[in-house]
Amino acid sequence: MPSLLDRPSEPTLRFLRTVATGYEAAHGRWPCWQWVSQQLWDQHLDAEEILLGMPTWQYNYRPVRLGHGRQIPKINDPVPLSVHGMINTVGPAAHPIQQLIRAFLAALPGAFLAQQDMKAQPTKAVELKLDGQELTQAINSQQGTSVRSEQLFDALHAEPATWHGVYQRGQEGREWTWDLTDARLAPYAAVRSPEDYLAALEHLVAIPQWPAHPAPLPPMALPDAFDHLDLAWRLATGDKHLFRVPRAAVPAKLTQPAASVEDFESRCSALADLLKSFNFPTQGGSLNNMKTRLSELLGQDAAGRAHAAVDTLRWVFAVRAGQQHHGADADAERAKTALGLTQYGSDWAAAWDHLRAVVVQALTTIREEISPLTD
Repeated sequence: MPSLLDRPSEPTLRFLRTVATGYEAAHGRWPCWQWVSQQLWDQHLDAEEILLGMPTWQYNYRPVRLGHGRQIPKINDPVPLSVHGMINTVGPAAHPIQQLIRAFLAALPGAFLAQQDMKAQPTKAVELKLDGQELTQAINSQQGTSVRSEQLFDALHAEPATWHGVYQRGQEGREWTWDLTDARLAPYAAVRSPEDYLAALEHLVAIPQWPAHPAPLPPMALPDAFDHLDLAWRLATGDKHLFRVPRAAVPAKLTQPAASVEDFESRCSALADLLKSFNFPTQGGSLNNMKTRLSELLGQDAAGRAHAAVDTLRWVFAVRAGQQHHGADADAERAKTALGLTQYGSDWAAAWDHLRAVVVQALTTIREEISPLTD
């Protein structure tokens, strides 16, 4: 998985800068999806494609904040950036987003010092709460910024480092409180720069490295995982077969080892073909349709683990696209990092074994999530 400190891809940077331009034009309000999409279309860029290709860390942390379980915003939805996304907009110091970053970064060590100065009692916890408007005024005075109270609330409330304890008292975030009584801010006490913050945040949201698999999977492990999911899906939904196998040679290739780069690419092609054979309407792509169906079956709020497994399968397409098209190289490299393939270099046999194990785990996760419905 990419580090929070890695430079985003050029299309992602242009997406983030477009949002920043809209934020400034709207006087500190996040632009809507329709406007962002149109601006990027004028630059010959597909906003949906860029958004879907952005990395996602733990707690669904991304450069762009989306509603829980949502992949693409509706046309009138605002497109807010996380602090990670804001940091990568690279605007001038006077830009509203750069001022908001400065205010956010100043709030972290300031809140930690308030915790340090608190007069604790030996037998009972003492409450420590900061008034949002007073905090914003103090930071503006100290930093020379002009951030509004609701803007600082929005940033603090949305970050995994600070979202516990930040709650709204009035409308639109103008009246809010930051409850520091049980907030864990020590990791951010020394934050003085955007890089400091991202390095500290990475310990909280970074996705652990893929574990080494103790033994290679049996040759039939991948076809069996597809079959087991197909059976569970039919029992849980009453639908027809989940897969329509295009050619008998496709699943057969998944049982074979990979001794060369040509073998690895052939296996990835067969895997992508099988993943494209989900028995859903073709509109929107088979994996997008699967996420929609999972939301219907499990409920939007309970489908997160299954959705994450589908996202893992989506990376396979990016790897395959990079093998076929030069223009998809950057996405393919991100996909290899996300899937844990970069650690194998040119050891194609180990890379294929690892990819099989990752896909088997993703298919198994989806099956586990829908299995209670088979009762």
